[in-house]
Amino acid sequence: MKEMEIFGLLTAEVGKLFLMMLLGFLMYRRHVLSVEESKVISKLLLYIVLPCVVFHSFCVEFTMDKARGLVLAYAAAAVISLSLVGLVTLLMKPLRLTTVEEMNILYFNTGIVVPIVISAFGREYVMYATGMIFVHTILVWTHCSSRLSGHPHVNWKKVLCNPNLLCMAVGFVLLLANIQLPVVLSGTIEAVAGLFGPLSMIVTGVLVGSVSWKKMRSYRRLPLIVLLRMVAAPLFAIFLLKVTHAELLAPDGTNILLIVLLAVATNAGSTVTQMVQLYGGDAEYSSIICAVTSVLSIVALPVFGALFEIL
Repeated sequence: MKEMEIFGLLTAEVGKLFLMMLLGFLMYRRHVLSVEESKVISKLLLYIVLPCVVFHSFCVEFTMDKARGLVLAYAAAAVISLSLVGLVTLLMKPLRLTTVEEMNILYFNTGIVVPIVISAFGREYVMYATGMIFVHTILVWTHCSSRLSGHPHVNWKKVLCNPNLLCMAVGFVLLLANIQLPVVLSGTIEAVAGLFGPLSMIVTGVLVGSVSWKKMRSYRRLPLIVLLRMVAAPLFAIFLLKVTHAELLAPDGTNILLIVLLAVATNAGSTVTQMVQLYGGDAEYSSIICAVTSVLSIVALPVFGALFEIL
């Protein structure tokens, strides 16, 4: 696709998500939906809707081109994520980053890319978005959990019993075996998966609406963290992808890598805020970072998508 075509497609899809987020914002401000009630929707997204998205993405015909594309997507996701971890670790002391800031820079809202991919590229491309979901799920319950708790550990139960990873495993088996689900079952899974975009953005809108923007001014380091999350991280990812010429490793490699990049250009992940709260950190600061980057991602996604195509 040409860069302007990519920019136009992404702008249109992100615009739809913005309107959904605005709906959640208005529902909160009109006292129709509270933060506590939105947490119920978040659990629904985490344990039912996103697993359906992941599972349904593998319900396609297996080809060697798809296999090579999957390897590229997962490898690119791993290289970018681990490289970011290494880079941010090196910057911790010079930039005096707190652990909360570090985790909000490193971990982003990978799932929100799914509805954008479906609309802009087609449902058959969603499986490539699972690469970053897979890598981040593992890192969140190992590296992120360890850093925020202050005690090195691996929560294997959370990793191995994660519904998204379980659905990926089953999906891989079905893909490799070329097993097609009954129409009623696949149609049900597809219908539930279609809820992800609207529900996730409504929850994001509630988060944005609940933030005290006056309180936000007291966090003087917020602009730096937002700059690192929304600008530096995507630019670093583009550099890695371009310098390695990774797109040559699979047919349609450019679009596959663009999907991986779009995940890096999303907002800070809400899972980080939940973990910060669990381990007694500054959850308010984390939620403010998440809210601000959620708004800015509306601009970042189409801009970095087009930049990737230009370079």
